[in-house]
Amino acid sequence: MESYENFLRFLNSKKDICIVGKGITSQNYDNKDFDLYIGVKQSILLLKQKDILVMNDFEGVFGCEDIFKELKYIVCPYYPHLRTRPIPDLTYKSIQTYAKKCGFKGKIVIYNNNIRNIIIPKLLNVMTFSSGDIIFNFLNFCSNKKNMNIELYGIGVSNIDNPLIIELMLKNHKKNKVNQMYNEYLIRRYTKPTGDNTNSKSNLKRVRGRIRIFKDLNITFN
Repeated sequence: MESYENFLRFLNSKKDICIVGKGITSQNYDNKDFDLYIGVKQSILLLKQKDILVMNDFEGVFGCEDIFKELKYIVCPYYPHLRTRPIPDLTYKSIQTYAKKCGFKGKIVIYNNNIRNIIIPKLLNVMTFSSGDIIFNFLNFCSNKKNMNIELYGIGVSNIDNPLIIELMLKNHKKNKVNQMYNEYLIRRYTKPTGDNTNSKSNLKRVRGRIRIFKDLNITFN
């Protein structure tokens, strides 16, 4: 597990930052080069450089099997969600184990998800509405934050998903012991209204509002 000090030192060394989510505008991200590339769950599959994978849910690993070896960091909660809810017996170690079996040699950064009443001492408490707002809790601690240019693509702009992400998930996923969970996730996320944060204008507004709390960060929604 990586220390916050080392992770913040890494973030603080970056100026031009690209953060990509699942919305349709994520298809426009590669108009320029960035110092740092961050992907929210499977949207990281779109990126030409895969530095940081951020997820609130265990299911964020599915479809990423081929790219774990490229990652520098995984950022996830101590208690990740499964089927949209935290599970007491499921911890970040499940994500770490899954990723390592797929070649992950980077570092893992964990935090407390405040949806739960269980708080692990010495971990950052993150008030989050979606996986898309998590990384800003860390960027906000950077001493260089006012000099950062943060470009968002596919986050808080459109309630239409980028169809290329599901295509890449289906292409890249490798069958394994949790394949039933993978199939359940695809059905829930892509065939039914599930309450995911890209599926309504009111939720999009909440996502943007949550990110705009960080007023010292120079954030552009694309």
